[in-house]
Order: sequence, then structure tokens, then C-alpha cells
Amino acid sequence: MLRNKTNFYLMSIETLTAAILGKMSGMNKWRQDFLKHLFRLFLNMRGRYTFLNAERYGILGEMAYRKNFGRPMDWATFNYHLIMQSTAAEWFNVLIPVI
Repeated sequence: MLRNKTNFYLMSIETLTAAILGKMSGMNKWRQDFLKHLFRLFLNMRGRYTFLNAERYGILGEMAYRKNFGRPMDWATFNYHLIMQSTAAEWFNVLIPVI
């Protein structure tokens, strides 16, 4: 992990995604690996986000991306864990004032 000027620890996208997906239930390893790859791919892709471009820049075929986008994902739980992971220090400072 890297440390920036505001004393927050910066994580790689794979580490952050793996930590959040590990807290979610009902997620098999293949699906977790796919989502980690997908988030990294979205940060590196240029142009339009289509399945053909995902195939061009990614490691999977077009049909793999199409099939996995068709599967349901609990984005509310993912976003909750993302917010709690990234703002834990602020919540701690708000809930427990320094004496």
C-alpha cells in the first residue's frame, strides 16, 4: 500500500476489490476474479465501453463479458462496503471525539 499526503492509505484496485468481494456472500471465486479484472479493465480502456473493446483490451472473449454482465450483482452491498472501507477513518473521528 502507498501512503499519500493526507495520511490515507492507497490500495491497488485489485486489493480493494478483493477485500470488498471477500465480505460479500454468494460470490464464487470465478465471479470475484472476473469483477477484479473488470474494474482494472475499465480503468485502462480507451474509447467506448463495449464488449468488443473489452475483448480487445482484456483477457477474455466477448461472450464471456456478455454472459457475466447478464448475471445479477448486489451493487448496493458492494457500494456499502466500498464506502465503509474508504471512509473508516472519518467515521471513527466523528463517532469518537478526541478528548
